[in-house]
Order: sequence, then C-alpha cells, then structure tokens
Amino acid sequence: MTATPIREDDTAISLYERTIDAAVASVMNLLGDLRDGRPVPRQPLPPGRGTFYGRDSVAQLADVTDVRDPRRIAQLARAAFFPPRNTAFFRDGGRRYLVIPEGGETVLASGAHSVNEPRFTNDGMLP
Repeated sequence: MTATPIREDDTAISLYERTIDAAVASVMNLLGDLRDGRPVPRQPLPPGRGTFYGRDSVAQLADVTDVRDPRRIAQLARAAFFPPRNTAFFRDGGRRYLVIPEGGETVLASGAHSVNEPRFTNDGMLP
C-alpha cells in the first residue's frame, strides 16, 4: 500500500490526480490476489485517524453559507473542489455563488467546464 501525503494546498481533485497511479497498482494487486486464491488483504483504519465522506456528505460540506471563519471556508473549498461534480458555494439573495480555492481558476479554465455563476476566491471577498 502506498501512502499519499496530503499537502496544505491540496484540493479534492489535486489529491485524486496524485493518487491515480497508486490506486491502479492497488487494484492490480488485489486482482492478482483474487486470481491466485490469496485472501483479500485488510487494513482497518486506526480509531481517530480519518473519516470516510460519502458523496452526499461531501455535497453537504460544500455549502459554506453559514460558515464565518475564513480559514474553515478555505479548507472546505479545497476539500470540495472537484469540478464539475463538487465545488464549495454560498447562497445569498436566492443565488448560489461558487467558492473556488486559490489556483482553482486554472483547473476550471483548462478543463473546458463552463461555470456560469460568479466565482470568488478565498481572499476575504466573502460576506
């Protein structure tokens, strides 16, 4: 099993991109174990060492409307940033505004995904 360190500036998509090769290698090892009749390796997550977030719970974390701590907003923006599926947002006056982590504009611009809503970085422009 290969560990992938999480950097301070990682987003959900940057972490995903860095772990693809390790994930493919893990699946290939698992398929080899299954083919050869070896037991499936299991390694439980140590207590207090991480949390699993399913798709629905991540979508709920992306709503930062009621969050007032700028550091927490930045953290949630990085954790939720996986365009076009997830991006942190806040609601104001019936509209939804995306919160793009620093550097995320490059991902959006190069990904050919169109986002037709105003975008704000985590530089203090949030209410």
